[in-house]
Amino acid sequence: MTKKKLVPPDGGWGWVIMFAYALNNIVFIPIMQSFGLIFKDTFAMMGLSATDGAIIITSNAAAAMIMGLVNGPLLNRFSYRKVSFAGAIIIVIGIISTAFATKFEHFVITYGVITSIGMGVGMSSFPLAMNSYFVKNRSKATGFALTITGLGPILMPQLISLLLTLYSVQGAMLIVGAIAAHGLVAACLLQPVEWHMKVELIEEEEAVENEENEKRDEIKKEESHVALLENGNTRENYKKNLRRRSSIVDSNMSIDHDAETQSIYGYDAIPTIRKPSISDTVSGSRRRSASTSDRHSEPIKNKWWSSSTSVNSVHLGSSVKIFDERERDKIIETIDESQEETPTKCNERPLISPVYNPELSVKNEEKSRLTKILSNIVNFFDLSLLQDPRYVNIMIGVSLAIFAELNFSLLTPFILADIGLGTQEIATFLSVLSIVDLIFRFISPFVGDYFDATARVMYMISLAMLIVTRFTLLMFSEFGALLGVAAGLGIAKGVRTVYMTLVIPNYVPIERLASASGLQMMVNGFLILAGGPVLGVIRDATGSYAKCIYVMNMMTLSTLIMWTMEMIYLRIKERKRQTPTEEKG
Repeated sequence: MTKKKLVPPDGGWGWVIMFAYALNNIVFIPIMQSFGLIFKDTFAMMGLSATDGAIIITSNAAAAMIMGLVNGPLLNRFSYRKVSFAGAIIIVIGIISTAFATKFEHFVITYGVITSIGMGVGMSSFPLAMNSYFVKNRSKATGFALTITGLGPILMPQLISLLLTLYSVQGAMLIVGAIAAHGLVAACLLQPVEWHMKVELIEEEEAVENEENEKRDEIKKEESHVALLENGNTRENYKKNLRRRSSIVDSNMSIDHDAETQSIYGYDAIPTIRKPSISDTVSGSRRRSASTSDRHSEPIKNKWWSSSTSVNSVHLGSSVKIFDERERDKIIETIDESQEETPTKCNERPLISPVYNPELSVKNEEKSRLTKILSNIVNFFDLSLLQDPRYVNIMIGVSLAIFAELNFSLLTPFILADIGLGTQEIATFLSVLSIVDLIFRFISPFVGDYFDATARVMYMISLAMLIVTRFTLLMFSEFGALLGVAAGLGIAKGVRTVYMTLVIPNYVPIERLASASGLQMMVNGFLILAGGPVLGVIRDATGSYAKCIYVMNMMTLSTLIMWTMEMIYLRIKERKRQTPTEEKG
């Protein structure tokens, strides 16, 4: 006997999504990187200093990442197609407005704010769409998309140079704005994944095993939810929060696996806030099977993030059961049952003192309002992700690595100039780096599959390679040797680019990926704003970029140390957990 199950297509229209992702990156990323090439002469004519130019460029990069904080709520409220379309429109408006900029403030508003808002809002939609379509072939699809993306930094500077030769700066920016409008086409290609879900037949034994795994996942989630109750939430507020975070499904209806999968992977539906009533939850609990009470009676020992099997509980492979409507009702049922066990009557309030105290009542009301406001903020931005120490460790590590790599990429021409290379030699160095980078973006997914390595392990390997190649850049001054260093940097960057985008999606469930990525981008933005000037101070104080490279390598090394310690800790914990089981056996 077989059962039907809806799964992401892992191909089909997913390859169109991959193309849309690549098209969006080709259009927008090189344009942002070539901003200095377009306006370097204009800034000189306007009398803007290098500091002014740096503020404009840095504000654009940082603001786009800080905007990631609202990406999660936007993508959860609307579909990724709507959000990406709106972001593309904002980017086009910002670029065209920048063409007419004549003052520093004008550049900050049009390029540093408007364009960056569009980048921050629109760019995050495409990785979410592709992660929704691909599971097994995710690394390959990401590798193909980023390989095509690598053509942009090679071709766009040449095109912009040609436009500046044929037209004025203003005319070139208007044409660039028209090119950016192709992002609207890419956004239109992002069809909801539920349109393309495919039916997969599974054997009855496998279905039973999946159901058992789902039950274990439900227990873990219930443990984490009950832990929230212990942290001070009242039962009634907790039930309201659960219903706010759930999708539009009647809690009194049973949900089959297919419909549930569609609701999980589809982002077109607009969630509504539904207030629960006691009668609903009580009647719902009466309709439940009595067998669920056995599972709820089990003692709660650990939160889900302290379990050695937490990877399986939040991995995308099991994410279709997270925040399940049935699970929500079961938790509410448990709460209601615990209330029914108390000797109080329905209309009694045992927690309220029989003596009325006006001052105490006002204080409790103010405290309740503050708690409600803070709870709404946490729910809106999904800040409960920060309760997971593994996610926080991953997020901080990725942010440190991105900060180091971004600053190194921006400083590479200046570092090479300090070594003594001319303009043509620097251009050749960067071309070799980009070509090797492009090749290994295509190769690295197959290498990872061959060694059966996780995205995080491959990313750590690329970070180790970056540390070594950055150091070797300071050891050579001959052009031939430096080209070898460029090839090494290209290999490391190619692997890093592919697997950097998979580290968080491979840990966070798909329905929380938007919020997780948004928090990640926000941390990146603040780190760039705070740390960027520090490297400039080091350069001015030492007169060389060598110390800057040391600082960047130390930050990258910090990521490797944090993640290695986490892996060792989990491995030891897993062995301790398995040892008593083997002794009993």
